[in-house]
Amino acid sequence: MRFKKYQILLLLFISFHSYADFEEGVQCAKLADWDCAKNEWLPLAEKGSARAQYYLATVYKEGYGDFFEAIRWHEKSAKQENANAQYALGLIYNEGSGVKKDSGKALKWYLLSAAQGHGMAQFNLGYMYAYGNGIEQNYTEAIKWYKKAAGSGMTRAHFNLGNMYQAGRGIEQSYVEAAKWYQKGGDLGHAEAQYSLGTLYVKGLGVEKDAVRAFALIGGAAEQGVVTAQYSLGFMYKSGIGTPQDLTKAKYWFGKVCDAGVEKGCEAY
Repeated sequence: MRFKKYQILLLLFISFHSYADFEEGVQCAKLADWDCAKNEWLPLAEKGSARAQYYLATVYKEGYGDFFEAIRWHEKSAKQENANAQYALGLIYNEGSGVKKDSGKALKWYLLSAAQGHGMAQFNLGYMYAYGNGIEQNYTEAIKWYKKAAGSGMTRAHFNLGNMYQAGRGIEQSYVEAAKWYQKGGDLGHAEAQYSLGTLYVKGLGVEKDAVRAFALIGGAAEQGVVTAQYSLGFMYKSGIGTPQDLTKAKYWFGKVCDAGVEKGCEAY
């Protein structure tokens, strides 16, 4: 019994020190002290900690620009089913960062990560299928993965689903469904979703026509820097749509668009 108790205490002691070493590495990384982070994480990684292996890989990639070592440690972590490492490998191969671009390997690692509920992996799969990015275009698969990504909290997935329903890409065209997905994305703060929903309210597509609601949505997106929303807001002020006419404010928003390098903003200014 005493020996068993000793074993438990020893394991707790080791776990505590491993945790302390890991957290020390985190603090080093926050200061971009890559040598310090490496010194803390390397021993843990060599002992088989998937978490430490993943973070060590980021040190090699972000700190040293050593993609060979980054991939080696990501693969060790990924083989232990670390979803973040699997996603990182998918991203490396999808973008060709430090390696030859390989859509097949990107797909493989994204799928493994996405199966564990990794939102960005799910979103990137949706994008690959939607645009045929290195694989055969498949809207059905795109919608499936975008919906999973949306369920994981990826706001851009809501926006992309709204676009697909609005355009009828791979699914029956529906302004009602488009508005629903734009609303979900907008509620989570996605500016482009807010703008797109606003345009539906302007025209009464899928929702009851409401210029005041449209003005609020488009204005919110404009404040967040969406250039198309800024132009639309300028037009709404100029024309008195959803708000009293205000040529000074119209000129202000057209000026913002012009400053962004969009010619029609300069012409309207």
